[in-house]
Parts: sequence; structure tokens; C-alpha cells
Amino acid sequence: MSSYSLVLRMSWRGRERGLDFVTEARCFILVLPKPVKAVIAGGLRRQIGIAQNVLLDGSKSRDFALAPDALQDLFFNWSCVSLQEAGDEFCHKNMGTGKELHQNDIGKIIIAYSDKAQQEVHIVTDHQLNVDMKCRRNCLRDQYVAGSTVHVEGICWQCPPKINFYWTVNGVEQRENHRHFIYNPKNEETRLLIDLAVEAEALKGHFSIEFQLNTPPSGGHCSVIPSAGTALETEFRIQCESYEDQDMPLDFHYFSGHFPLKRINEAQIILKLPESNTLTVLICDQWNACTETILDVDISALPRPSNFHEFLLANGTDPKGLFENSQRLAAFVLLKSVVRFVTTEDEANFVVDQVHNISLLTLLEIEQWLAISHDLVMNLRPLDYRKSLAVTKYIQKLRQGLQLIIEDQEIKYLNIERYQLATHQIVDLMREFAKPWEPPMDIQTLMPETIMATDPLAEHYSELSDFDILVMEKIANWLELSKEVERSFQMFSSQATHIYQPKEPAFVINEHPCEMLLYAIDDATRQTIALGEPSMEVHLSSEAILNLQSLVKSHDLVIQVGSMGMNRFWWYPHELPISSDVLYFSTFPRLPPSSRLNSPLSIKFHLKISLANQEIQGKFKARQHMSMFTVEVPSHSLLVLKTHNLDSSISIGIGLGEKPTGFQMQQTISKLDASQLSSQKVNFAFNNNSHTTEAYIAFLAQEEVSEFPLFFKFSVDIYQCLYWEWNMENPQWSSDGCRPKYNVTVNWQELECENHHFSDFAARTYQPTVKEDLREYWLLDHLPINWHILIFYILSLLVFLTVLLINFRRIRNTRSILISDAKHMEHPNLEIFIYTGSHWNSSSTSNIKFRFVSERGPYTLRIFQNPWRPQLLRNSICQLLLDGQNVKFPFKMVISGDQTGRFPSWYCHRITAHNHATKEKQIFLVNNWITQQPLEVMPSLSGDTWSERFHEHLSNFYINWFHFQPLWGPAKYNDSCSLQRSCIWVSQTFASVCIISCYYGPTTMDSYERDRDTYFYLRFKAGELFMLSSVDFSLTK
Repeated sequence: MSSYSLVLRMSWRGRERGLDFVTEARCFILVLPKPVKAVIAGGLRRQIGIAQNVLLDGSKSRDFALAPDALQDLFFNWSCVSLQEAGDEFCHKNMGTGKELHQNDIGKIIIAYSDKAQQEVHIVTDHQLNVDMKCRRNCLRDQYVAGSTVHVEGICWQCPPKINFYWTVNGVEQRENHRHFIYNPKNEETRLLIDLAVEAEALKGHFSIEFQLNTPPSGGHCSVIPSAGTALETEFRIQCESYEDQDMPLDFHYFSGHFPLKRINEAQIILKLPESNTLTVLICDQWNACTETILDVDISALPRPSNFHEFLLANGTDPKGLFENSQRLAAFVLLKSVVRFVTTEDEANFVVDQVHNISLLTLLEIEQWLAISHDLVMNLRPLDYRKSLAVTKYIQKLRQGLQLIIEDQEIKYLNIERYQLATHQIVDLMREFAKPWEPPMDIQTLMPETIMATDPLAEHYSELSDFDILVMEKIANWLELSKEVERSFQMFSSQATHIYQPKEPAFVINEHPCEMLLYAIDDATRQTIALGEPSMEVHLSSEAILNLQSLVKSHDLVIQVGSMGMNRFWWYPHELPISSDVLYFSTFPRLPPSSRLNSPLSIKFHLKISLANQEIQGKFKARQHMSMFTVEVPSHSLLVLKTHNLDSSISIGIGLGEKPTGFQMQQTISKLDASQLSSQKVNFAFNNNSHTTEAYIAFLAQEEVSEFPLFFKFSVDIYQCLYWEWNMENPQWSSDGCRPKYNVTVNWQELECENHHFSDFAARTYQPTVKEDLREYWLLDHLPINWHILIFYILSLLVFLTVLLINFRRIRNTRSILISDAKHMEHPNLEIFIYTGSHWNSSSTSNIKFRFVSERGPYTLRIFQNPWRPQLLRNSICQLLLDGQNVKFPFKMVISGDQTGRFPSWYCHRITAHNHATKEKQIFLVNNWITQQPLEVMPSLSGDTWSERFHEHLSNFYINWFHFQPLWGPAKYNDSCSLQRSCIWVSQTFASVCIISCYYGPTTMDSYERDRDTYFYLRFKAGELFMLSSVDFSLTK
């Protein structure tokens, strides 16, 4: 009888749209002859109250040949035997075949059993709680393995929230009173009788279960022949005999040192081995009860070949050929043996290129490749950016193999010992990559020294060093290696949810300066995790844990926290280095990278950089003088201002993106009394924006200060919390979602950060460049009358009146009657208006011929102009008075010109006709050139009067008040004459002044400083505003 691990690979080859494609799928099947275990919820003995409904649940029965999460399609047969009274109507054989059995009002002692499982149900007077137990570790099939922890969890169904648990093992009461019970069996114990008593609000419940010791295989021995040899040359026979166990078949795990060789059911193998001093054989039954046998061997190392490339390609030592011939174990042994000779990136690339098209198919091969990659990195030291690119290929192959065995779920069969060994190896790799193997690639920047108040124009810039042309290649190589290691580590760690259980001791890696902690939780109790020396602390609030559980949709969480004791992103160029170790935090089940916590986790960093107080000096010239400084504050960072050795009382104001006003300062933003200060006082400002913001720092002497000039000193520090943003196209440090807390005053060497992400975290602190504002800020005791604005309004009124008067006289001269054929009529029947418009060619000396077509027939009228004083002028209105006997009402008009005189061309805008007798109006929109060729014009459908259109223009203007009508130049409203345009211009200007006045509001003591700054910058645009309101530059000249 044997067990088998099958990896099925299926490939499809095809051709579509002229392209060849290959599709491959795989699955992992574990064939095991394991038994079926019948389980009745509630344990061996159970108490039920009188008249209490009974539920006998067998749904936890399972076929152990199937995966735990597989569908357990089992058949059930329930039977009952009464121990007190024969012929009980409730208790009989073949009571049901479902997963559950319901019975009401049972009043007898009965025994129910299914297959080999049985349960005693005792009927008592009081109502009993429904208690059950869940196996967490080393208790499947009601058996346990010696030397391993037994972990069970008490469960109380439909119980009050506050529950007390009392555990007893083999009659001995235990101190544990939590629902999770962890017990280390003693060597002399062969069975464990575990009793659980539960109390909740005067109600009780009881559960009992018995675990039997599962003894490991015994009675056999192992041997190796020969006991000495040379790696890759000598064939060794490893044979185990006479081992017996009740849970057959046995599994044999063969190891050379820590390097896994084979996991099979065969007790004998023949193979070549890598260099080693010991061989380990682990003989296990189907329930992981194992016996370990260590064999002493002397396998000498393979001598270093003179030509590494030729040796690797020789017959019998060709990795590619071994893989193609299905000798996969021999190929991995070969790679394990030869990586000790690899010391250059060329040799590393040569080895991995030999197996470029080979995939890692099983969990065993993943472990073997990880060990090979680990040895390779250790031999390649010291690393550089070229070697890192070669190592990336090894880690990439590891990650691709992990992805396959995770998809087919073979990874779930990795036991805790192998998981911990593999985690050690990956952490070792991460620790090696975290060492700064090359000089830091700093950004070269021109940073001015802080501008001091005593000499504000003095700036000094350091010289730029030579630029490294390989810097981008170096960054790309180290970044790609970090990505692959991070992905592999995440994929491997994600399987911790199948290995670690809540309340069990944490898995700890503590190899200075590296430290990692991994443990599981299933409740919302506040968690505090400390790492390193001096320590970094991670605080998980109850709200944050509940938020995590809701995101992953599971109560069971595995938390992983670690630190390399250094910055593992040392290769990332930044003008400001980080000031702490990098802390890694993650939870499993793994959340999507874009997930954010509503309740943040809190991390306290120990800052390695001690900031020297770079004191900045300022002075007050008088009591009403305010000193102003500026500093750039990065996004999501904390500005800390410290004052030093104050001799007088001052007020301090800090504004982000806005200057503090003197009025606010006098109302006491932060008053510092020199008599109450020993050395320094601290002020804070937090930039919550996602971009760098300029901060203004204002100082003001208080009223009791009398001696001037007064000098003071201060310093500014920036504190920033960071996380490594893997989701960006070019990963980098980011502060989005990270916030420093304000209690940094307790210890300046510590910084507490609140973070909403899962990533690598760090902290940064530095002293920024502080600049003094060279403008003078003087405060006022009261607001005087603003004579300037009064004079402005008076002058504006005079200008507007002058403009209106001038244009009124002009409009009287531009309106003329050119011709009239109704001289003897007191009121002419037809009135024609010719609007020349604002086009540059709207003035003409040409003689114009009009032909009006109406019901009375065509009527021709010719206008002869004086070449020296033409009537058709730009922006003018010409009037024609016609007799109704000649023209009733035109429904078509024909216009032509002889193009004579100094200005022969003419561009006509519009002609309107008014019949005073019938009150009809026609509008002819011409907007065309008038030439010798007659132009036919039909009347427009519009019937709006000029006053209606002018009212519409004004309405539109007050909506779009900024659309100025120029006083001179082309008109934006073509129907307007000079007077009308001046009216529009005056209205616009007045409306603009009113709107600006309403926008800024009245100046008060609280606002006069902001108004002063606004008008200070507006005065440079006064010329532009004047030209905008008077002349349209685009059409002048």
C-alpha cells in the first residue's frame, strides 16, 4: 500500500489568426489510503436539560483522504440505545441517514453512535449550554503526536458574550481560562482526557474528549553504503528496513544536511549526493508521527574545475540534459554542488541560462531551488548591481514555481519545520540584499544655506560632483531584485494561515540586526509588537483588527512584522535619507495592494539621526513690527518649531499656505512667556495636503516688551512618515496615508506614525531651509479713512461723465438723413435705417444704389456721396424717409455700388425698415461686401428692437462681467453706436468695481493685512486692467 503525489500537466497547441500558441494547465493530486472518521459534535459525554431540544450533529465527520476544504460527501446511519428502559419510543436503531438528527423532549439516558463514534447523552434538570470543541493542531482523528503541542478551541453555540472556560486534562485542572487551550503532552502520557466546563450567566455546559497517542514508526534501522565518497561522483545506497506502524504506508524523507533530496514511499534509493557530513532520513506515518535517523557520511567536495563552463557542459554534468532526460533530482544535486564555484555574474548567468526553460514543478523542487539560490548569493558576495541582475533570474524562477504550487494548492502540504527553514533562507537573502554593497546613489541638488536675518542675501552653493552615467542601470537592477524577493516572500508567507493558529507561540527570527515575528490571532484584542534594540513598536487597536477581519472576511489572521535592522531600499536615490530602520508589516490572508485601513495601525520608530539645533536668528525693529519666515513642508509631514533661550515674551503663528495675520497674533495664537521657559518651547503644524506646501512662520513681540531691536532664536525640524509604494510604475517612498502623531515632544529620538497601508514603513526627519521674508510687516492700531479710494471714485465718476458727454455729441453728428422722397408728408410712411457697423471697411465714398421690391413693384433709389464728406461712416446710422405710395413694405432688397472715390469698398452691416402706418418692421442682415455686382438680401426672421437687444446685452454682461466692451476699436456688439458703446463700457466698469468691492468686502482690523498683500500684487496689473477695459489689442492697427 503506497501514497502518490501526482502533478498533471496538460498542454494545448494551436494556431489562430496566423499565430502559434501554447496553453498549459496543471493540477496537484495527492493519493492517500486514509480512513473515514465519524465525529458527533459535543464530545464523548454530553448533558441535555429536560424539555431541551437535542441536535446530534455529525457534519464534522470527514474522509481524511480528501483535503480539509473539500466536499465531504459521506453517508450517515444513526442509531440509539437506551441504558435505562427497554422499548424507549425515542431511542431505536436506524433513526436517520442525514448529517443531523433532531429529537425533542428526550427524558432518558441514551447512547447515539455513528460508525465508530459514540456519544453519551445525560439528561439533567437544568438547561445546558451547547458546547463543542475544534481541533486546531495535533489532534486530528482524536490522536496526537508526542513532542508536539496539542491545541484545541472551545466553542459555545448561541451563548452570551461573556463566557468562562475551565479546562481539565487527565483530571488535573489547568490555569488556562481562555477558549483556546494549548497543552504540551508529557513524555509519560499515552492518552489525554480533556474536559471543558463552560459558564455563562448562571448557565453551564460540559464537553469531554479523549486523545490517544500516535506512536511513530519503530522497530527498524537505516544504513548508507558506502559511508564515504566524492560529491557527484560516488553513488550512495540508502536503505531502511523493518519499520512498522499501524498507519501505513510510511513516507521516507531523505536529506543531505538541510538540503531535501526525496520524499517517497520507497525505503531504498540510490543517488549521487552533494558535499555533506550527515544524511538524515525521516520515517513518518500518514499522520506525521515521525522517527528521525541520522547517518554519518564523509562526502568530500568536488574539486574546483579549471574551466567552469566546459565542466558544466560535459557529458553527465549538463543540467539542461539531465532535466530533459527526466533526471530532475540529479540535476538539482548537480546545481547544489556547483554553485559553490560561482563567484562572478558571468558564471551565475551561465548556470541559470542552462535551466532557463525548466519550471519548478513540485514543492520539493521549490525547497531545493531556494537552497541553491541561498548558497549562490552567499558565494557571490560582495554583491553589485551586475550580480544583482543575475540573482534576480534565480529569484524570478523561484517566484514562478511558487505561483504554480499555490495555484494547485500543493503548498498546503508544507509542514511547519520546512516552512520555518525556508523562511529563514528567504530572510537571509533579504538581509544580504539590505546591506549597502555599493556607494549610495544620492541625488545631486543645489541646496542654499539657510538665509539668516543678519545677512539675507548671502547664499552659498556646494559644487556638483561628477555624474554617474550608470546610476539608472544600477537602480533598475536593484529595484527588479527587490520586487522579485518581495513577491516570493509574500507568496511563501501567505501559507502561514494553514500552519499557525491563534494563541500559539509566535515564530521568531532574531539574528541581529534582523528580527521577524509571525503569529496568529482570531479576536479583536489590542496587539502591541516590539522589535529591535532600541525597539520599534507596532500597535494594532481593536478597531483596526476588526477592520482587517472584515476586509479578509475571516476571524483568523496571521500578522507578520519584521525588520532587517537597516534600510533595505538603500539603493533608492533621495536627497534626504530616511532616519530609521525599515519595518515590514503584513497580514494574511493577503489583502489587495490597494486596500486601506479605516482604523490605522500605529508604529513607533526610533530615529537614528540626531538633529543638531541649527539656530536661526530674527529680530523685532519695534513693537508693531512682525518678523516673517517661510519654509517648505512636504506632504503629510509635521513641522516642529523650537524656540531657544528667550529673553522676552513673544507670540508665534504658523500658517500653511496662508500667512498668519497680526490681528490673529495679537489674539494670541501661541504666546511664549520667557519667565515660564527653561530652554525651549515647541509649536507644531501638520501639512495634510498631498503636495508640498509653503509654511509661514510669524513672530510678534508682546505689549510688555519695551526695548528694541529685540533678537530671538529658533530652529525648525520636519518629521515625515513613509511607506514603500509598490503599486507605482516606479516604486518609491510615499507619505500618502501616513501621518505623524503630535506627541513627539516626549522624546525627540522617537516618532509615532499612523498608517493605513500594508507595506514597508520608515520615518524621516531633517532640518529644512528657512528663509526670511524680506518684506516689512508693520501692524496698525486702528484703520484710518481711505482717502485714496474716495479720490478714485470721484475721479472715476468725472471720467465716466466726460466720456458720456463726448460720445453724446458724437452720436448727434453721426445720425443723418441722406435722402427723403416724403418731404411734403408730415409723417413719412416708411423709414429705412442703414447701420454701417464697426468693420474697418464700414466707411465708403462709393455711390450706393438701392432697389426695394414690394407689393407696389420695384423701386430704385441711388445715394450720391460727397467724396470729401461722405455720409456712410463707420459706426454710424443713416436714415432714409420713403413715401408709402412708392414702397409699401419691402420683402427683398438689392444693393450695389459703383466703387468710386477715395474709399470705394464698403462692408455693410445691417438695414432695417419701419412702416409707421402698419407698425411692421423688417431687418435685413447684410454683413457682406457691396460691389458693382447687385447683392440680393432677404429679410431676417428676428424682430427684436434695439432696446430689447441692448437690454439683453446688459443682462449678458452682468452675468459675464469680465467680458469688457472696449471704449475704442471694434465693437463686440455690432449694432452699437459710440454713445451706446460708451454706456456699455461705463456699466461694465461700474459693475466690475462693484463686484470686486463685494468680493473683497470691507477692510477690517482682521482683514487689512490680507487686503494689503492682495493690493500689493494687484498694482502690477493696473496697466493691463486699463488696457483691457479700453482697447482691444488684437484688432488695433
